[in-house]
Amino acid sequence: MKKIAAVIVTAAALAFGLPGAPRLAWAVDFSPSGKIQGLAGVGLGFGKKNAGDFLLGNLRLDGSLKMYEGDASAFIDGFLMGDAIGSQSSFQAADFVSDNGAFRLRLKEAWMDYDGGFWALRIGRQSTAWGKADGLQVADVLCAKDENTILAREYADSRLSVDAARLTFKNDAFVFDAYWIPIFAPSALPLAEKNPLKKVMVPKSVSLGTAGTIPVSQVTKSNFDLPGLSLENSEFAARLAAFFPFADFSLYGFYGFDREPCLTYNLAGGSGGSPQALEVKGSYKRMLMVGADAAIPIKEVVLRLEAAVFPQRTFAASAKEQLMGKEKFREKNQLVALAGFDWTPSGWTITGQYYLDALLDGSSHLDRESYRHQTSLSVSKAFFQETLDLSLAWLFGLNDFDSMVKVQAKYSLTDSIALSLGSDLFINGPDKDKKGFYGAYQELSCVWLKAEYNF
Repeated sequence: MKKIAAVIVTAAALAFGLPGAPRLAWAVDFSPSGKIQGLAGVGLGFGKKNAGDFLLGNLRLDGSLKMYEGDASAFIDGFLMGDAIGSQSSFQAADFVSDNGAFRLRLKEAWMDYDGGFWALRIGRQSTAWGKADGLQVADVLCAKDENTILAREYADSRLSVDAARLTFKNDAFVFDAYWIPIFAPSALPLAEKNPLKKVMVPKSVSLGTAGTIPVSQVTKSNFDLPGLSLENSEFAARLAAFFPFADFSLYGFYGFDREPCLTYNLAGGSGGSPQALEVKGSYKRMLMVGADAAIPIKEVVLRLEAAVFPQRTFAASAKEQLMGKEKFREKNQLVALAGFDWTPSGWTITGQYYLDALLDGSSHLDRESYRHQTSLSVSKAFFQETLDLSLAWLFGLNDFDSMVKVQAKYSLTDSIALSLGSDLFINGPDKDKKGFYGAYQELSCVWLKAEYNF
């Protein structure tokens, strides 16, 4: 524990320029790194809208610093972003976002760690990936997601952190992690007025059938009721991983709050008792998750299996049900599962997956099917001594036959500088009245350019 204290004191001394900081730093090793990234994207006009409009436009500075002395270490990671679109919003206590969404400062991680051999302890803001799925969420429920954008990013980049204490016991074949999460951290929703995703999440008006249409009231962070800051709202999680020559296995357990809100709808009355607007609010419900995964290598192929069960998970009833005065929430037993493979023939990387999300009690009274499923396929390969990376990813919804196609070419000018050109395409299914999950974003189809400098 003295080593942990030395690392913390050194970090504080350097940060505030205290006397003796250079002498303290002499005993501690440092590993700084960072990245500058510029990103711009314009709409392609699918759905006859957004053609030539900027849907992405930001400049971002990432920086991290790791300090370690013996078995003790500390890590700090964060970024500063300027967003020309003004699409940034936050639900995180460690975020600062300007009122117009044009500026964002986030503390991504900040933890201290001690490794005692067969046990380890990490305390602070930390990020952990669960599961074997590639780009799809099955058992990966520990960390919330940043949903401010779905364009020009990888799934891992959307993962937020939790403020937690993690106790680990380990040997060569097993790792057991136990988490205590005292402060709830929800997903960051796209609530900035200029965020193109907001109108997909919250339309400006809704149809009431023969009663015509009614506007939707302004939806901001204040519309969402987060769990209070108290010990009784703590969350708990555990993971047991086993590593063998023939396969890797993991078991997961989580008891906490759903990272996504359940939305409720109410009609706000106007003069004469007629409805004037539709009010949308959100709350976060307790949930339990039990999951497992496996990775089984067979020559050049790795088979991946993952499943998670959510007993009596709370879902919001459909807007129609709620406005008719019926129950606002329904509890359903949910199963989410995935089967996939990774194949690496002659330098190619090919990944295929089948994903299902099933409500075992049916989906009556909800705005979703009881059985939703999709497939994904991704192909990538490096050329010219690994200076050029080409990749293609395709996600295909099997309910509405909608899809998302992502193509990208990344060229490394040097070891530190890289340019990427890509496109995200959202394609509707044959039934124009049923857009599906990916088809709902059709107007956001875009082409984008990214420049990165790593240091």
